[in-house]
Amino acid sequence: MKTHSLSFFDIVIIPSVPKLPRFSNKTTIRTDVADRPESWSLMMCPIHYVLTFWAWFVWWMYVCNVIHIFIMIFKWFFTSWAFFFLTQQPIRKQKDQELQKSFQDHTN
Repeated sequence: MKTHSLSFFDIVIIPSVPKLPRFSNKTTIRTDVADRPESWSLMMCPIHYVLTFWAWFVWWMYVCNVIHIFIMIFKWFFTSWAFFFLTQQPIRKQKDQELQKSFQDHTN
């Protein structure tokens, strides 16, 4: 009976043993801390990133508000223009004159 030998398809897990910190009287710089992932906080963001973000935010709010004001002015102008020209049609004037004439004939 053949004993099992390691083949290409066998998974071999070699655990890495963490090194214990060496305690000494000398103060040493811990280089293992820099490799560790750490939780991100807003205070770690550089101040020029924050200022750039707020500058862009204020600028685009200004631009969007100006565009919105122009759109509203155009809408007000267009609605008043459309209302004026829709109510000043010759057919509408003729019908109004006919109604006014019939009303005057009815009252007389």
